[in-house]
Amino acid sequence: MICPRCRREAEEGTLFCPGCGAPLSLRPEPAPAALDASLTLDRRLDGPELPAPQPTPAPTPAPPRRTAPAPATRPRAASAAIPAPRPAPATPPPPRAAAVAPPPSGRPPPAAPRSPPPPAALAPDPPAAPGRGLYLGPELDPEVEVAPMEIHLRRASELRRVLSWAIDGIPFLALFALALRATLERLPHAGPLSAAGVVDLAIAEARGITLPMLSCAVILFAVYHALAHGLAGATLGKRLLGLRVVGPDGNRPGLGRSVVRAIVATVSLGLLGLGVLLALFTRSGRALHDLVARTWVVEAP
Repeated sequence: MICPRCRREAEEGTLFCPGCGAPLSLRPEPAPAALDASLTLDRRLDGPELPAPQPTPAPTPAPPRRTAPAPATRPRAASAAIPAPRPAPATPPPPRAAAVAPPPSGRPPPAAPRSPPPPAALAPDPPAAPGRGLYLGPELDPEVEVAPMEIHLRRASELRRVLSWAIDGIPFLALFALALRATLERLPHAGPLSAAGVVDLAIAEARGITLPMLSCAVILFAVYHALAHGLAGATLGKRLLGLRVVGPDGNRPGLGRSVVRAIVATVSLGLLGLGVLLALFTRSGRALHDLVARTWVVEAP
């Protein structure tokens, strides 16, 4: 026998190792005790135990009621016969199902056709949540998330944009020139002026007459652009050349976006047109006022 702890050999039947004192024999296992409760092997009966039925108490007898004495009745004549009560008609027993004899071939009789099950009651529609109204389905429900839509539009060329600006600006420029000439000819020291005389006098009266009138013409031009783009999506020049201004959703920009675009475009013109010339260097062909207002000038479909 070899000790499992110190690996030392010992004689057979030794209870403890002579080297390390480790036990070398196993204790005898105790005999299994008898079960003190019965076990149920049927799993279908597993569950909470039901309380034991309690005996029903016996009903207490009611106290006897006092009855009034019956009134005295006159004796009936002997000749009057009392009819005997008729027996109640016996109810016929329910008919029993007739036994079907098996066919001579030994096959079982065909089963009776089963009746179709009754239709299930339709569940009522769930009540609508407060403030949400009726459920319109996945196609019409406003709360269903919709995937982002791609808008494919073609950018307008620079030549068509310049021509549209010229068509829109020529009427305002002509109105400014006529109003300036009429105002300069009304000066006391002026009189009838030629084209060169109008230019010289306009430069001389630049601070008092020319610049204020030019500012009024630019403001009218910006208001025209804001209203035309916000309400119709294009000015007269853009509509003649097949162009329009759109917002991020592909539709015409709103009035607020158009006002911002017109103000930035006016400031860009005042800075020697640098903001407008930015459209020549951007990949999308957008000028400074388009970048600020998030608009695009595209070809009308």
